[in-house]
Amino acid sequence: MAMAITVATSASDPATSAAAASESYQPVTPQRVLDTRFAIGIASTAKTAPGVATPIVLPAEATGAAAVALNLTVTEPDADGFATAYSCGQDPPVASNVNFRAGQSVPNLVIAKPGTDGQVCVVTSVAAHIVADVQGWFPPGSYDPLPVPLRVLDTRTGTGKLVANVETVLVNDQSDGAVVANVTVDDPDGPGFLTVYPCGTTPPIASNLNFFKGETIANLTVARAGPNGVCAVATAPTQVVVDVQGHISPDAGYTAITPVRMTDTRSPIGVPVAARVQPSQIIALSFPVTSGIPVMADTAILNVTATDSVAGGYLAVFPCDVPAPFVSNLNIVKGDIRPNLVISRLGAGGTVCIIASVAMHVVVDLQGWFASSTPPPPVSAPVRQHVDRTTGLVMGYLAYLPPGYSSSSGRTWPTIVFLHGSGQAGSGVGADLDSVAVNGLPLLYESGTEPAVAAGFIVLVPQLPDTTNSPPRLRLWMDEVLPRYGVDRDRLYLTGLSQGGFGVFDYLEDYGDTNEFAAMVPIAGGFNRLIRCADWRNTPLWAFHGEQDLSVNVAGSINTVQSVNANCAPTERMRLTTYPGVGHDSWDLTYTMSGMAPGLTDPAFDPYDVDVYTWMLAHVRSRTR
Repeated sequence: MAMAITVATSASDPATSAAAASESYQPVTPQRVLDTRFAIGIASTAKTAPGVATPIVLPAEATGAAAVALNLTVTEPDADGFATAYSCGQDPPVASNVNFRAGQSVPNLVIAKPGTDGQVCVVTSVAAHIVADVQGWFPPGSYDPLPVPLRVLDTRTGTGKLVANVETVLVNDQSDGAVVANVTVDDPDGPGFLTVYPCGTTPPIASNLNFFKGETIANLTVARAGPNGVCAVATAPTQVVVDVQGHISPDAGYTAITPVRMTDTRSPIGVPVAARVQPSQIIALSFPVTSGIPVMADTAILNVTATDSVAGGYLAVFPCDVPAPFVSNLNIVKGDIRPNLVISRLGAGGTVCIIASVAMHVVVDLQGWFASSTPPPPVSAPVRQHVDRTTGLVMGYLAYLPPGYSSSSGRTWPTIVFLHGSGQAGSGVGADLDSVAVNGLPLLYESGTEPAVAAGFIVLVPQLPDTTNSPPRLRLWMDEVLPRYGVDRDRLYLTGLSQGGFGVFDYLEDYGDTNEFAAMVPIAGGFNRLIRCADWRNTPLWAFHGEQDLSVNVAGSINTVQSVNANCAPTERMRLTTYPGVGHDSWDLTYTMSGMAPGLTDPAFDPYDVDVYTWMLAHVRSRTR
């Protein structure tokens, strides 16, 4: 079956161009260049000999490339071992790309520097068959490969196993661009997963490696560095080995992000119902536009995980505007969990397709994207709806629907409920209702200046009838209104300013234990009642406030957030960002993301280090990874 993942709108054509034709990554429809089982790319059908290099002949178009992206699969190995890809003509490095058990089929994405002869070599520690599918290549100047992969961490010979749920620095690198590293989990104490992310930021709802007790498994990561480098957290104690391959240049058109979960067919996240991807049946599984991936993007980097398959099989990822190629990205046995990084060109409409040979669940985490050199097409404005208060509707509201909403039947979208300030209370009809858009988030949509990252949300703006926050009234309104729209109930968010900021805190106090919202963002608000920890413990929250706010003292946000963090043991530490010298209007800096500029936030609190929309999208109500 094919699963269409809508990532962005792309104006690019399928292209296979010479490596020197562009400074950005050159994606191609995946093509098999080596398969020792069937003498593809090699004269013999014999397995590789241990320690003997097998060359991979690359397409002529990749001549002169700084590096090539290959999906490398080891299959039918005679014993436990590993495989390493490297530049032909050099000695194999002390590093590994694929780790496997006897008889397993294990894939991993490899970004390798060709040797002086233009070829990449593979060596295995035991006899095995090798399959290689080329995904694309990096022209000179877009990728800086190390001469040989550099092992920067091996806990087996030093620090010991990672402590469960404790942040660990993997790569001490603060350079711009993105770090490319092969991360291997070895001998974990139990089943679990490991997530790679920028140090100093909140671990995202995503995973790079899923493992069982005692397993050895590797995956390539392309990660944005934080203030202290690249970090990871694992849910079970485990040894970790990290081999840095190189860096993607900041001039290569690549945007690395804190990973965002696009879909999870188990939950469901981004899909209407929880169901396995089925073979021999084409099903369009739609996903929300996530993390502001721009219309000029033509290539996405995705971490794809196959799990809970009913039998052994494979999964392939490819652009939706071409037939399914004869390749695979993941090989899985019944009951296994298998991740792999995928670099895929986006098809028409910004889609990536997945085809599976057997029924299985699929999880997709967006890691980043490459920009196209082709100018993007015009982006449609969101559709505005004005819905007056009537009998049976507790509050009138404005709705802003994403471009493409009307043509995406059955699709669900991340949704923001916005609560206005006290000056915008009214009757909920006519011009009164329109007044809720005079500032804050709805003003950006009215003026067409909403950030690209916010373009994929449904935004719902109820008009409160008075200056009293009433969580029961808001909840009744949601019961009436949310079923009218394609709301992704796992990605429902609450934000508000001034009185609306108080309203966010009030709703959390009254209904936090119901787990209705995936995350909350109160701005210039506060809380004046006794905190019941049971209501505050499980909903991620990020508060913003101006330190010179003369209308609502900043202490209201500071005291509330610090009290919850100190006394309630929240599942995710609440964040607080303040703006020195800023008064009551701290929402423009937050919603427009201009507050992310250097020096605008108080270093005593949390930095505005990831835009608030991406932060919201990184949280899902189910909290599954």
